[in-house]
Amino acid sequence: MLARSEVAGEDALILTGKSARATVVPGFGGKIASLADARSGREWLWQNDRLPFREPVYDASYTQEFDSGGWDECFPAVARGFFPSGPWAGTAIPDHGELWGLPWEVLDATDARITLAASGVRFPLRFTRTITLTDSGLQLDYRATNPTPFDFPFLWCAHPLLAIEPGMELLLPDGTELETYGRDLGKPWPWPRELPPPEARVAIKAFGRSPRPGWAAVRAGTSSLRFEWDPAMVTHLGIWLNAGGWAGVPGAPPYYNLGLEPGIGPGDDLNLAASILNEAGTIPARGHRDWILQLHLTP
Repeated sequence: MLARSEVAGEDALILTGKSARATVVPGFGGKIASLADARSGREWLWQNDRLPFREPVYDASYTQEFDSGGWDECFPAVARGFFPSGPWAGTAIPDHGELWGLPWEVLDATDARITLAASGVRFPLRFTRTITLTDSGLQLDYRATNPTPFDFPFLWCAHPLLAIEPGMELLLPDGTELETYGRDLGKPWPWPRELPPPEARVAIKAFGRSPRPGWAAVRAGTSSLRFEWDPAMVTHLGIWLNAGGWAGVPGAPPYYNLGLEPGIGPGDDLNLAASILNEAGTIPARGHRDWILQLHLTP
């Protein structure tokens, strides 16, 4: 079922199925502002009470001004930096990419699915995402189209910030290998099955190649949210665990949330991924790249 509403004064689309209810705000960078279980009402996405949802500003600081919560898409990179190659070499990449700072077009909105698209400003690519209801949750189909005669290296990750609570479990396949990112780059990270409380005062970002099989989940009692993907399409997995260790707003109390982030390419920095690690994704000249995420909710 499709309904229309508003979020912070902006038009929103609410898609409700047997298991999931998703609220999407096209004008706010295609943000999924809410992802709830349609049966229990449990809200899975964190919202920042220090940074309420509002109209985005292109190339602003995401972390200091627009880290409002919900689910954004990061493309063609996550970290600020400069594009490494081709005719765009040296072009500045906005913080957390271009997409969150742009209004998205509604291409299709029915009782079963919502298709949105956005075109880059500094990078002439077209990004399309279709959210489709399934019996157990949602399927997200992505396409990034490159109309230029040059191959386009990129990073992408889904950026859902999850509302967590002490005792909640992070579930990953046996054999998943993750490494810390940032100051302790490359240090093995034995991810905790039980998430630490906010008093732990830790903030860790870690990445690794997609586990096989491709899935990751969080569970609280009998309730769970499970992400599934094909590791040949979605090649990496990032985890951002903020257990009271960091806040982007100066002077604000540290946040308590979890970013569970399937992606293409390792880490946040496109130069590092493309030029040093050689693991960035590529969209071929005059071509496109497709990938899929599936979400399964248990009440």
